[in-house]
Amino acid sequence: MEFDKQFRIMHMEMKIRGFSKRTIENYLYFNQKFLEFIQKSPRSVNNMDVRLYLESLVDKGLKNATLAAAYNALKFYYYDVLGRRFFKNIKRPKVGKTIPFVLSKEEIYSMINCTENPKHKFFIKVLYSSGLRVSECLKLRFKDIDKGIVFVKSGKGNKDRISIIAKLSDEINAISTGNSNDYIFSGRNGHLTVRSAQMILKKAAKRAKINKRVYPHCLRASFATHLIDQGEHLGDIKELLGHSSIRTTYGYIRPNPSRITGIRNPLRT
Repeated sequence: MEFDKQFRIMHMEMKIRGFSKRTIENYLYFNQKFLEFIQKSPRSVNNMDVRLYLESLVDKGLKNATLAAAYNALKFYYYDVLGRRFFKNIKRPKVGKTIPFVLSKEEIYSMINCTENPKHKFFIKVLYSSGLRVSECLKLRFKDIDKGIVFVKSGKGNKDRISIIAKLSDEINAISTGNSNDYIFSGRNGHLTVRSAQMILKKAAKRAKINKRVYPHCLRASFATHLIDQGEHLGDIKELLGHSSIRTTYGYIRPNPSRITGIRNPLRT
């Protein structure tokens, strides 16, 4: 019962701090798996136990991102909730930043034009023209879009923000007609699933003869990169994307020959 009680306290603390539902589930999952692995009570866990568990994840061939997620979950429970200080001597696994490849505007237009289903075509337009995360896009309701602005509620980190979006009022009206669901991208039990969204893009890319693995985040990366190439202010793009740090937004800057050759030399001859 001690485990259950401690997890209830952790769950309560995460809710108070505004953790997302997904983060709460992940933290509970890794902490439960850790206790099953180490077979100890939380109060008797030590530095070496955590190292052994992380080593076991490495031995399973799991990626550093998974190790870092497990580390974060355990540190929150033992350091923040239980006040155990041994975590000071355990370094967080390094996670390399990977930015998805960027589609050209021509490739994205080709995907849109090759998609016959009006709802699927509309989904691709919204995802690209807003730069939203796929989870944010799928949760959009009709009332969240107005005159080229999209209102994102409880995005990553439970933060609200606004972003831009193409003017698609005619298509929104067509989709909303006869739709009893508040969600723009409705499914059987609420909104469309992430898996369904992935399949829409996969099929669109195949029809457009794009020989790359196209997935939702590619369109978000394309949105950001294309805005940078247009010369938009990086700080504004950061706000549109909902990034906490400008360093994350910097990751979307890629070499662009036309942009580089267009730079004015400080020595004018």
